[in-house]
Amino acid sequence: PLITNDGVTIAKEIELTDPLENIGAKVISVAAVSTNDIAGDGTTTATILAQEMTNRGVEAVNNGANPVNVRRGIENASRLVDYWVGWAFRLEINTDEEIEQVAAISSGSKEIGKLIAQAMALVGKNGVITTDDAKTINTTLETTEGIEFKGTYASPYMVSDQEKMEVVLDQPKILVSAMKINTIKEILPLLEGSMENGNPLLIVAPDFAEEVVTTLAVNKLRGTINVVAVKCNEYGERQKAALEDLAISTGTLAYNNELGGGFKDVTVNHLGEARRVQVAKEKTTVIGGKGSKETIQKHLDLLNGRLKQTTEKYDTDLLKERIAHLSQGVAVVRVGGATELAQKELKLRIEDALNS
Repeated sequence: PLITNDGVTIAKEIELTDPLENIGAKVISVAAVSTNDIAGDGTTTATILAQEMTNRGVEAVNNGANPVNVRRGIENASRLVDYWVGWAFRLEINTDEEIEQVAAISSGSKEIGKLIAQAMALVGKNGVITTDDAKTINTTLETTEGIEFKGTYASPYMVSDQEKMEVVLDQPKILVSAMKINTIKEILPLLEGSMENGNPLLIVAPDFAEEVVTTLAVNKLRGTINVVAVKCNEYGERQKAALEDLAISTGTLAYNNELGGGFKDVTVNHLGEARRVQVAKEKTTVIGGKGSKETIQKHLDLLNGRLKQTTEKYDTDLLKERIAHLSQGVAVVRVGGATELAQKELKLRIEDALNS
């Protein structure tokens, strides 16, 4: 059993014996899950609001109201609330004290609030903060080399954690392709090499042919190879920049397949490496990339040089973002606990605080 006050976690566990009542419970559960996907927090509030709107709606219909008009009224009210909450009452959270307060309220713990504020102070407001299991009962904070980009698994069958819909790879080899991978034959030697050395394999590319995704997913399900294909969801210059930065931070190249040569000259030894990779529904976080500090610094110097020369706002913003991601690294909250259940419950509260 898991003792928790996390709304979406509780909602997912609700199963009623009456089929019709269970349908109603699942509708409320969808509200919690959707809120978690979009906002990352506030699922208990969403559940209570959904239940109350359902109760009031049924009450109105029982008193003679037209169901269609009730639905329209709810939709109109939701648009009005969305405007006021999303724009009219939007507050900027800037200071360490404000960040600490928001995180403390979300998690129900002043200690967690302080920890999140410290993490954000280390990597910046737009920095990357992630969680990991500690080997002791203490919860600690550390920073490490890392990078995050918009990209997700090419197939849900590659997911290892069905509850969170994410996959985690420890000590993976990393292939970064600047072009779409069209056939499994292109990467077959690398797949065979990864199977031989026993390392998980992360493949990042702008796109994959359906045949490639299917073959990789089937072999992962069979346990033949631990592989995840990630489609980079950036576009244009942002995509090129994301792949280049990822390659440099992990000690490899963004291989260009445009001339049709495939990856025939690329071996497992040419691939990038990282301590850990987390692939979620919308983003991929690479922690502890094995790129050399000298190469990364040269790349940062190059980006800083470009920044001094450019005058276009789009280019300036992109360069500043790249420099920040490469130089600030990733803050890792290592979550401890006296028992596995205590550790899991604390981890859920910390994740809520981060998302808030």
